Amino acid sequence: MLAREGVAGTSVRTICAEAGVSPGLLRHYFEGVDDLIAAAYEAVDQRIDAALEAAVAAAENGPHARLSAYLAASFASPVLDPDLLAAWIGFWGLVKTKPRIAAIHAASYASFRARLEGLL
Repeated sequence: MLAREGVAGTSVRTICAEAGVSPGLLRHYFEGVDDLIAAAYEAVDQRIDAALEAAVAAAENGPHARLSAYLAASFASPVLDPDLLAAWIGFWGLVKTKPRIAAIHAASYASFRARLEGLL
């Protein structure tokens, strides 16, 4: 939904209609759309981290091979999936206005920097 409709088109009503569930069910698990979006951001971040970690783990031994694998994975599926990138842009758009999204972004970026520094 976020990837297709952007932040403005993402609401409890539209999410529930697409998922075929009642707003009450969504509110049972999430406090609201902001909570759901934060959980989605964390899930996307974990998916990207797992793909990058798997690429490094599968690389040949040696720092150059691991760094090359990390960089190649950064520009391949699932990282460059168009829907994932569109959602990622939506998340980034919320960093300035949503403190929870900003905190998730800060932690994600710190993890990215630390991994890259380790590989370098």
